[in-house]
Amino acid sequence: MGTVPDTKHSSTVTHSGQPGSALARDPGAHAHRANKGTLLTDILPAVECASWCAKGDGHTDVHDPAYQHCESRPRAVLLSRYPLLGVGTEPRVRDHLVGLIHREAGASVPHIMVQHKDAMMIDLSVDDALRLAVDLLTMAEAART
Repeated sequence: MGTVPDTKHSSTVTHSGQPGSALARDPGAHAHRANKGTLLTDILPAVECASWCAKGDGHTDVHDPAYQHCESRPRAVLLSRYPLLGVGTEPRVRDHLVGLIHREAGASVPHIMVQHKDAMMIDLSVDDALRLAVDLLTMAEAART
């Protein structure tokens, strides 16, 4: 049974990864086990980020290619622009939706994620998001007449 230096705890860990060993408790901040007896510390190759990706660095800081996904910065969309006043003249927080663009690792097509307060995130295809926007615009224009 061989050993590798434990850079996090200034001791040595065994390759066994048996319960109770230092490796089983904490494989280190930048290492994970691919299979029993193997400790990986390699950096993943960078992926090509979308132009809207908030990180834009290729996501080499993750240990699993499944986590190399792109996300835009969240964007709050106000649901009302009317001035809101609470009790007396205290301003209240305006109600809003939060949306972002998300593309799974290895996917070519992004989708739009939308959330209202603490509700479950709604996952829309780009076409569905555009259809929703057109429907809302159509209703708003009809309401003006």
